[in-house]
Amino acid sequence: MNTVRAAAIFIATAIVPLASAQDHGDGDGHHVDMIGPIQISHAFMAMPEPGAPAVVFFEIDNEGIGDRLLSASSPFAGNAEISGFTLIAGRASWQPVGAVDVPSGAFTFDPGGLGIVLQDIAPLPAVGGYIDLQLVFERAGQGMVEVELLPAGTMEHPHAGHDH
Repeated sequence: MNTVRAAAIFIATAIVPLASAQDHGDGDGHHVDMIGPIQISHAFMAMPEPGAPAVVFFEIDNEGIGDRLLSASSPFAGNAEISGFTLIAGRASWQPVGAVDVPSGAFTFDPGGLGIVLQDIAPLPAVGGYIDLQLVFERAGQGMVEVELLPAGTMEHPHAGHDH
């Protein structure tokens, strides 16, 4: 076997598993990411005002046993915290909650519930672009999720609720 053909086979066998590691279902390559048995879908963030924090939301389908989301981080943020929406003295606020239990089945990080608050945000791509968010689970391990940047004020991913 010549060197060029061997290199082509090596590259092809290396790329195929990487491409299948994310089951995007809809063909656009950005709606579903897998971390072990945990499927993360429709991850999005509304564009924040300059200097303001932003909140990432997503849907989880845990096809395994219960797990815990331990932490999150992003190369686009100086700090990322698992947070819960609260009303304090009539004012809306996001408060850190620490690690969160993720039961088997469906679980959602959504406005009015849980989110990943990003602070000290670096310059972001334009609306329609994506940033990386690393999630760390107790059992499933860690993995990167692509977060779609949507217009300011967006409260739901345009494809939320449909199956992949």
